[in-house]
Amino acid sequence: MAVRKVLTSAQDRSITLSDRHGMSLTAEESQSVSTNDINHMFLVRHGESEHHTNGMAGGWTDTPLTESGRQQISATAVHLRTLELRSVALYCSDLQRAIESAIIIGSELGCTPEPIPEFRELNNGDAAGLTLSEAAKIQIPEPISGNREAMLNWRPYNNAETWREMAQRVASALEKIKSNDAQATIIVGHALSGQALIQNWLKLPLHLAVSFQFDPASVTELRVNQWGEREIVRLNTSYHA
Repeated sequence: MAVRKVLTSAQDRSITLSDRHGMSLTAEESQSVSTNDINHMFLVRHGESEHHTNGMAGGWTDTPLTESGRQQISATAVHLRTLELRSVALYCSDLQRAIESAIIIGSELGCTPEPIPEFRELNNGDAAGLTLSEAAKIQIPEPISGNREAMLNWRPYNNAETWREMAQRVASALEKIKSNDAQATIIVGHALSGQALIQNWLKLPLHLAVSFQFDPASVTELRVNQWGEREIVRLNTSYHA
Protein backbone atom coordinates (compact mmCIF):
# COMPACT_ATOMS: atom_id res chain seq x y z
CA MET A 1 0.00 0.00 0.00
CA ALA A 2 1.47 3.33 -1.03
CA VAL A 3 1.26 6.41 1.17
CA ARG A 4 0.61 9.65 -0.71
CA LYS A 5 2.94 12.50 0.16
CA VAL A 6 0.05 14.90 0.77
CA LEU A 7 -3.25 13.68 2.18
CA THR A 8 -6.14 16.13 2.23
CA SER A 9 -9.37 14.18 2.55
CA ALA A 10 -10.45 10.65 3.39
CA GLN A 11 -14.11 11.55 3.84
CA ASP A 12 -15.57 8.76 1.71
CA ARG A 13 -13.29 5.86 2.64
CA SER A 14 -10.86 4.96 5.37
CA ILE A 15 -7.10 4.66 4.96
CA THR A 16 -5.46 1.83 6.85
CA LEU A 17 -1.77 1.39 7.64
CA SER A 18 -0.74 -2.04 8.87
CA ASP A 19 1.44 -5.07 8.23
CA ARG A 20 -1.70 -6.93 7.11
CA HIS A 21 -1.57 -4.85 3.93
CA GLY A 22 2.13 -5.54 3.41
CA MET A 23 3.42 -2.30 4.88
CA SER A 24 5.93 -2.53 7.70
CA LEU A 25 6.31 0.65 9.75
CA THR A 26 9.31 1.23 12.02
CA ALA A 27 9.04 4.22 14.39
CA GLU A 28 12.06 6.46 14.95
CA GLU A 29 13.37 6.88 18.49
CA SER A 30 11.71 10.25 18.94
CA GLN A 31 8.38 8.76 17.85
CA SER A 32 8.62 5.69 20.05
CA VAL A 33 6.07 6.83 22.66
CA SER A 34 3.28 4.26 22.80
CA THR A 35 -0.26 5.54 22.14
CA ASN A 36 -1.87 2.08 22.07
CA ASP A 37 -4.42 3.06 24.70
CA ILE A 38 -5.96 5.79 22.52
CA ASN A 39 -8.11 3.62 20.27
CA HIS A 40 -10.55 6.25 18.98
CA MET A 41 -9.39 9.82 18.52
CA PHE A 42 -10.69 12.97 16.88
CA LEU A 43 -8.41 15.86 15.97
CA VAL A 44 -10.37 19.09 15.54
CA ARG A 45 -8.55 22.14 14.27
CA HIS A 46 -9.67 25.39 15.93
CA GLY A 47 -12.02 27.67 14.01
CA GLU A 48 -10.91 30.73 12.07
CA SER A 49 -8.83 32.98 14.33
CA GLU A 50 -8.17 36.70 14.14
CA HIS A 51 -4.62 36.14 12.94
CA HIS A 52 -6.10 34.50 9.83
CA THR A 53 -7.84 37.71 8.89
CA ASN A 54 -5.52 40.49 10.08
CA GLY A 55 -2.28 39.45 8.39
CA MET A 56 -0.55 38.24 11.55
CA ALA A 57 1.81 35.29 11.79
CA GLY A 58 0.29 32.22 13.46
CA GLY A 59 2.23 29.86 15.70
CA TRP A 60 2.28 31.19 19.24
CA THR A 61 0.59 34.46 18.29
CA ASP A 62 -2.35 34.22 20.71
CA THR A 63 -5.55 35.50 19.13
CA PRO A 64 -9.23 34.61 19.72
CA LEU A 65 -11.69 33.23 17.20
CA THR A 66 -13.47 35.47 14.74
CA GLU A 67 -17.25 35.42 14.63
CA SER A 68 -16.97 33.21 11.55
CA GLY A 69 -14.65 30.91 13.49
CA ARG A 70 -17.17 30.57 16.30
CA GLN A 71 -19.88 29.66 13.79
CA GLN A 72 -17.57 27.13 12.12
CA ILE A 73 -16.69 25.37 15.36
CA SER A 74 -20.31 25.44 16.53
CA ALA A 75 -21.29 23.48 13.41
CA THR A 76 -18.48 21.03 14.11
CA ALA A 77 -19.66 20.64 17.70
CA VAL A 78 -23.19 19.84 16.55
CA HIS A 79 -21.82 17.14 14.23
CA LEU A 80 -19.79 15.59 17.04
CA ARG A 81 -22.92 15.47 19.21
CA THR A 82 -24.77 13.52 16.49
CA LEU A 83 -22.15 10.75 16.79
CA GLU A 84 -23.59 9.95 20.23
CA LEU A 85 -20.24 9.05 21.73
CA ARG A 86 -20.85 7.33 25.06
CA SER A 87 -17.97 9.02 26.87
CA VAL A 88 -15.50 11.68 25.77
CA ALA A 89 -12.16 12.95 27.03
CA LEU A 90 -11.72 16.48 25.66
CA TYR A 91 -8.28 18.13 25.48
CA CYS A 92 -6.98 21.24 23.78
CA SER A 93 -3.98 23.45 23.25
CA ASP A 94 -3.74 26.29 25.75
CA LEU A 95 -3.78 29.01 23.08
CA GLN A 96 -6.93 31.17 23.01
CA ARG A 97 -8.21 29.98 19.66
CA ALA A 98 -8.03 26.33 20.72
CA ILE A 99 -9.47 26.87 24.21
CA GLU A 100 -12.39 28.89 22.85
CA SER A 101 -13.09 26.19 20.24
CA ALA A 102 -12.89 23.43 22.86
CA ILE A 103 -15.29 25.25 25.19
CA ILE A 104 -17.86 25.46 22.38
CA ILE A 105 -17.44 21.74 21.67
CA GLY A 106 -17.57 20.87 25.36
CA SER A 107 -20.78 22.82 25.89
CA GLU A 108 -22.40 20.79 23.09
CA LEU A 109 -21.11 17.45 24.37
CA GLY A 110 -21.54 18.13 28.08
CA CYS A 111 -17.88 17.91 29.06
CA THR A 112 -15.13 20.30 30.15
CA PRO A 113 -11.93 20.63 28.09
CA GLU A 114 -8.51 20.19 29.68
CA PRO A 115 -5.86 22.53 28.21
CA ILE A 116 -2.48 20.90 27.61
CA PRO A 117 0.36 23.27 26.62
CA GLU A 118 2.21 20.53 24.73
CA PHE A 119 -0.57 20.53 22.11
CA ARG A 120 0.30 24.11 21.13
CA GLU A 121 1.13 25.05 17.55
CA LEU A 122 4.75 25.13 16.34
CA ASN A 123 6.59 27.78 18.37
CA ASN A 124 7.54 30.54 15.95
CA GLY A 125 9.76 32.33 18.45
CA ASP A 126 10.49 35.95 17.60
CA ALA A 127 7.86 35.89 14.83
CA ALA A 128 5.00 35.54 17.33
CA GLY A 129 2.97 38.72 17.41
CA LEU A 130 4.41 40.03 14.13
CA THR A 131 2.71 40.56 10.81
CA LEU A 132 3.46 38.07 8.06
CA SER A 133 5.62 40.61 6.26
CA GLU A 134 7.56 41.42 9.44
CA ALA A 135 8.06 37.72 10.12
CA ALA A 136 9.35 37.13 6.59
CA LYS A 137 12.12 39.68 7.16
CA ILE A 138 13.54 37.84 10.17
CA GLN A 139 13.08 34.27 8.96
CA ILE A 140 16.18 32.11 8.95
CA PRO A 141 16.68 30.68 5.42
CA GLU A 142 15.07 27.30 4.80
CA PRO A 143 17.40 24.32 4.19
CA ILE A 144 17.95 22.96 0.69
CA SER A 145 14.85 21.18 -0.58
CA GLY A 146 14.94 17.43 -0.16
CA ASN A 147 17.19 17.39 2.90
CA ARG A 148 14.74 15.91 5.39
CA GLU A 149 17.20 15.77 8.29
CA ALA A 150 17.98 19.47 7.88
CA MET A 151 14.27 20.32 7.69
CA LEU A 152 13.56 18.44 10.92
CA ASN A 153 16.25 20.47 12.68
CA TRP A 154 15.53 23.84 11.03
CA ARG A 155 14.74 26.65 13.46
CA PRO A 156 12.84 29.14 11.28
CA TYR A 157 13.19 32.10 13.67
CA ASN A 158 15.31 32.98 16.64
CA ASN A 159 13.84 31.42 19.80
CA ALA A 160 11.57 29.19 17.71
CA GLU A 161 11.48 25.41 17.93
CA THR A 162 12.37 22.86 15.29
CA TRP A 163 9.91 20.39 13.81
CA ARG A 164 11.68 17.62 15.70
CA GLU A 165 11.25 19.45 19.01
CA MET A 166 7.56 20.06 18.32
CA ALA A 167 7.04 16.38 17.41
CA GLN A 168 8.67 15.32 20.67
CA ARG A 169 6.47 17.54 22.85
CA VAL A 170 3.32 16.41 21.02
CA ALA A 171 4.40 12.81 21.63
CA SER A 172 4.81 13.61 25.32
CA ALA A 173 1.27 15.04 25.40
CA LEU A 174 -0.13 11.85 23.87
CA GLU A 175 1.75 9.86 26.48
CA LYS A 176 0.20 12.05 29.18
CA ILE A 177 -3.40 11.41 28.09
CA LYS A 178 -3.24 7.82 26.86
CA SER A 179 -4.48 6.33 30.13
CA ASN A 180 -7.90 8.04 30.02
CA ASP A 181 -10.75 5.51 30.02
CA ALA A 182 -13.12 7.41 27.72
CA GLN A 183 -14.65 5.80 24.65
CA ALA A 184 -13.35 8.64 22.47
CA THR A 185 -10.60 11.23 22.82
CA ILE A 186 -11.06 14.64 21.20
CA ILE A 187 -8.08 16.96 20.80
CA VAL A 188 -8.66 20.55 19.68
CA GLY A 189 -5.44 21.78 18.18
CA HIS A 190 -3.62 23.29 15.25
CA ALA A 191 -2.45 22.64 11.70
CA LEU A 192 1.25 21.88 12.17
CA SER A 193 1.24 20.28 15.60
CA GLY A 194 -1.77 18.31 14.36
CA GLN A 195 0.40 16.83 11.62
CA ALA A 196 2.94 15.72 14.21
CA LEU A 197 0.16 14.25 16.34
CA ILE A 198 -1.28 12.14 13.54
CA GLN A 199 2.13 11.03 12.30
CA ASN A 200 2.95 9.87 15.83
CA TRP A 201 -0.37 8.06 16.36
CA LEU A 202 -0.02 6.26 13.02
CA LYS A 203 3.52 5.27 14.06
CA LEU A 204 4.98 6.76 10.89
CA PRO A 205 8.71 7.47 11.21
CA LEU A 206 9.58 11.12 11.65
CA HIS A 207 11.86 11.05 8.61
CA LEU A 208 8.94 10.10 6.35
CA ALA A 209 8.04 13.24 4.41
CA VAL A 210 4.26 13.05 4.71
CA SER A 211 1.89 15.98 5.14
CA PHE A 212 -1.74 16.29 6.23
CA GLN A 213 -3.96 19.30 5.57
CA PHE A 214 -6.32 20.60 8.26
CA ASP A 215 -8.75 23.41 7.49
CA PRO A 216 -10.25 25.56 10.27
CA ALA A 217 -12.84 23.63 12.33
CA SER A 218 -12.17 20.42 10.37
CA VAL A 219 -12.46 16.96 11.90
CA THR A 220 -10.01 14.09 11.46
CA GLU A 221 -11.05 10.77 12.98
CA LEU A 222 -8.61 7.97 13.81
CA ARG A 223 -9.29 4.58 15.33
CA VAL A 224 -7.82 1.16 15.93
CA ASN A 225 -10.12 -1.19 14.03
CA GLN A 226 -11.16 -4.80 14.71
CA TRP A 227 -7.93 -6.12 13.18
CA GLY A 228 -5.78 -3.89 15.38
CA GLU A 229 -4.94 -1.62 12.44
CA ARG A 230 -4.51 2.14 12.79
CA GLU A 231 -7.15 3.61 10.54
CA ILE A 232 -7.87 7.11 9.21
CA VAL A 233 -11.67 7.11 9.19
CA ARG A 234 -12.00 10.68 7.92
CA LEU A 235 -9.45 13.37 7.23
CA ASN A 236 -9.91 17.17 7.13
CA THR A 237 -13.70 16.93 6.96
CA SER A 238 -15.68 20.15 7.44
CA TYR A 239 -19.29 20.44 8.63
CA HIS A 240 -19.88 24.18 8.28
CA ALA A 241 -21.15 26.05 5.24
